[in-house]
Amino acid sequence: MATKYIINNLANQTISGDLNIDGNLISNNTSVYRALLTQTGSINGNSGDFNNRLIIGETYEITDYQDYDDFSNVADVQSGILNYDFTWVVPNAPGLQVNGVTGSTDGTGVGASFNIDIDGGTGLGSISIENAGTDYEIGDTITILGGINYGQNQGVTPDNDIIITVTAVTPPINSTGCIFIATGDTPIIWGNSVLTSVGDLIVDVLENTLGDELVWVYDPNEYQVGQYAALFSEYINNNNLCKKFISSKTQITAPSLIIPFNGDIYSNLPLIVITGIGSLIDDGDEIILSVFDTNIVDFVGDSLYYTPIEIKLNSITTQEEEPLISINWGVEGGDDNFDTYDIELPPILNVSRLTTSCGYATAHVHQDYEYSDLSIDLYDNSIEDWVTVWEYTLNNPNYNVDDDSPDFNFPGNIDVTFTNITSVGGIRVTSDPGQEQTYHDFDTLRFNFFNWLNII
Repeated sequence: MATKYIINNLANQTISGDLNIDGNLISNNTSVYRALLTQTGSINGNSGDFNNRLIIGETYEITDYQDYDDFSNVADVQSGILNYDFTWVVPNAPGLQVNGVTGSTDGTGVGASFNIDIDGGTGLGSISIENAGTDYEIGDTITILGGINYGQNQGVTPDNDIIITVTAVTPPINSTGCIFIATGDTPIIWGNSVLTSVGDLIVDVLENTLGDELVWVYDPNEYQVGQYAALFSEYINNNNLCKKFISSKTQITAPSLIIPFNGDIYSNLPLIVITGIGSLIDDGDEIILSVFDTNIVDFVGDSLYYTPIEIKLNSITTQEEEPLISINWGVEGGDDNFDTYDIELPPILNVSRLTTSCGYATAHVHQDYEYSDLSIDLYDNSIEDWVTVWEYTLNNPNYNVDDDSPDFNFPGNIDVTFTNITSVGGIRVTSDPGQEQTYHDFDTLRFNFFNWLNII
């Protein structure tokens, strides 16, 4: 097959015949997220109860192992079985109970934790395993320091140290008590061994060109049962309000009807899937997927089984429009509500365009004033003075009726070009006359600095 080419920046090109692409085809104007969602709730049973298949990424515990079954090809082992002896001079601390105690080891094992109990009547001590950990070997010792790792007000080290010696390590897989995360769906042999799944939400991401991870949230105790939400990681972790979903630019595709895992398609109607843009914390901050059961006329959880969802975001932003830098007014130390405020910035070189985005920043004229002159100034390091790059007279049409003016909304409404400033060292926002807080909610606003001469 002849090689076909697309020439950069040449319009109206056509390729005849098949086009084979190794890898993803990425558009500057459209980004895509595709994933499979599974959340069945906890399931307990043998291979028949799981339809002979595991869910990749799900956590399982072998609660009753039966001979000859073999899960070794699909298991990322989290915890196995540990046998041990221990020596311990029990401190005088009757009634002491401490769970999840860890210590130091002379081997390579990690993750073992123990529950410590000193009987209130007899004063005798006992130890049990909470988590067996992994990679321990026979002869390894685990030392739990008295008065430090446990019994801070009773025991002392080294007198009351607990010395645990590993005597046997049951193979971490193919044994009752083993906990593993499934890396595949089909065990080598699975007959009658009983497994219990955790049943949490499992997200298998097939494609993500959004430029940020999506964090899925499902908490039926806190929110609606059967309601799943996806938020940008940047929004959750860094309060980046640019990372939200705009209704006019977001397309969500998911099946309208689904059958739950082990669902009875002959006796019950399929479940209805509802998708949209919602507000977990703020307007447009999340993608919502809800599951509704018409058989009981209520929302239900534990019903997703490799349910596909696709999210497309359309944007007019292209790679050529990337700013030199974007700053968050609040993160840089700017006040939330003020009349005039300036912040110092590290030098930003060759700036000739400024825009605003994200957040809720507004300005308005209070009822006692007819107008206020608003401005944005940049500090020019080369002349050691402020340069006004944007100004606007905000009038108050409600002055005669003793009411405030309508709000001027800043996000997305400032886009100004100006003579190149070789080094910007600060930004100032002013109002004259001041309104005793002309500006509001500026802590969320982002200012974007561009070298406009290089992108036109």
